[in-house]
Amino acid sequence: MVNTLVPKFDFCFQIGLFILGSINNLPYVIVTSAASTIADSFNKRNDVGVVFGANVALSVIVKGIIINVMS
Repeated sequence: MVNTLVPKFDFCFQIGLFILGSINNLPYVIVTSAASTIADSFNKRNDVGVVFGANVALSVIVKGIIINVMS
């Protein structure tokens, strides 16, 4: 017996999810990979960790807002 409530995950759907996931992850990857350049642009070469921390903190704040809105 086939369960018709479960959506069929065809190839186009999987490709679409992959593309959306890649677009979602792109800004985080760009900021993380450019952290040293961003710190250098403010003449704070030793503060690369601050750039990483700000990037992670922003995602935590946004996720917290989303969780509060959805509940």
